[in-house]
Amino acid sequence: MANVQGALAPLSSLLTMLPQHPPHGALADTLGQVRQHLADNPNADGRTPPAVEVIVSDFSRYHVVIAVAALTVAVVITGLSVFSWRMSIRTEASDQRTRRMFRCFGLLSTLVSLTFAVLAVANVSTATEPAPALLGYFRGGW
Repeated sequence: MANVQGALAPLSSLLTMLPQHPPHGALADTLGQVRQHLADNPNADGRTPPAVEVIVSDFSRYHVVIAVAALTVAVVITGLSVFSWRMSIRTEASDQRTRRMFRCFGLLSTLVSLTFAVLAVANVSTATEPAPALLGYFRGGW
């Protein structure tokens, strides 16, 4: 999944390579300007610098890719859950151990599928309004 998101949203993938400690010099100035432009999105004159627009659109694309991937995983796991529940119903009543195994797998896969669905919804939310989340990232609160 990281390879796909890196190919489709390379800039956002590289943001994690920024230093974790407070930078100095030109990098500190640049990051400060990015933070300021994100906080003022759009600027008072209605324009956002092209570099910030590219960062914001790439960040949005990054979250769309993650949302699609998470939704795909949720659908596949939901299918496995349905299969497991059906198998637990079709298993003979005398084979309790097998029925219990299918039910446990069905329950576990349902919970995992719901987790991925929540992950997809959260990423869609971030993709529709990326500036506040990106600002939080640049402020160090991700």
